[in-house]
Formats: sequence, C-alpha cells, structure tokens
Amino acid sequence: MAQDNDAPLLPRWGYTKLGRRKIPAWKPALALGLVTDGVASLLAAFLTTSDPFNALAFFVFLVFLWAPLTMLWWVALVDRKTVRGATRDPEKSIESTWYSGAAEGVFHDLMIIMGLGAVATTWWKPSFDTSWFFLGACVVMMLDFSLRYAILRARS
Repeated sequence: MAQDNDAPLLPRWGYTKLGRRKIPAWKPALALGLVTDGVASLLAAFLTTSDPFNALAFFVFLVFLWAPLTMLWWVALVDRKTVRGATRDPEKSIESTWYSGAAEGVFHDLMIIMGLGAVATTWWKPSFDTSWFFLGACVVMMLDFSLRYAILRARS
C-alpha cells in the first residue's frame, strides 16, 4: 500500500494525551489494566468463595479479567484520530444509524416486557429465583436487538 510521504504514519494502537505529551495509548492502558485487574480479582475472590481468601479463585479471575480490563482502559484513553485505519465520524455512519434504530426499538420492547413481567409477578409468585427471569429477559433483548439490526441492515 502506497503511503504519502507528507502524511505521518499513524501508530497501530494510537496515542493518548498526558498533559502536553502524546504517549502510546497501550502503555497507560496496560498499567491501569493490571492495577484494575488486581483489585477486581481480589474483590471477586473474596465475594465468590466461602473461604476468607481463595488463591486459586484470585488467579483465575486475574488471568481472565486482564485482557478485557486492559482493552477497556485502552478504549477510554486512546485518541481516535491517532489510530491508523480508524473511521472518521463513526457516529455519522450507516452502521450507527442501524444501531440507533435497533436500540430504540429494543428499549420500547424492554419497557413492555418488564411492565408485563411486573404485573404478572404481582399476582403470580414464581417458585424460581427471579434472577432467571432477568437473565431470560436479557437474552430476549439481545436476540431482539440482533433481529432488528439485521432487518434495518437488509432494508438499506
């Protein structure tokens, strides 16, 4: 791929501003991800086990939370304009329009389902844990969103 000699080559992972300096965004994201990972893993190990502290649970959470938390920090810190290949004005893209339309429809469905669920559980006291109801409603909303997004995408 030919690169214009006048245009600077943007880094793959972008920069973040720290005061007046621009530093690669992956560096603070990695550091903050590790700190957040340690705190979250410690908290999870205390809350999910019956022992006062379970080292195995801590290390399992540490391993599985590290990458998502680091990526979350990177998304929060990176300046989009400094990422090579990033789409300009993503909020004006057609995908953003599809997303907004699907989310709007799902919100209305969510109000209807939760309202009907509240009315139904007023008269009928379920014998199961209500967290299963909310989990089921969440799955239905995800499927509803996927279907609405696909329909909007197919129509345009």
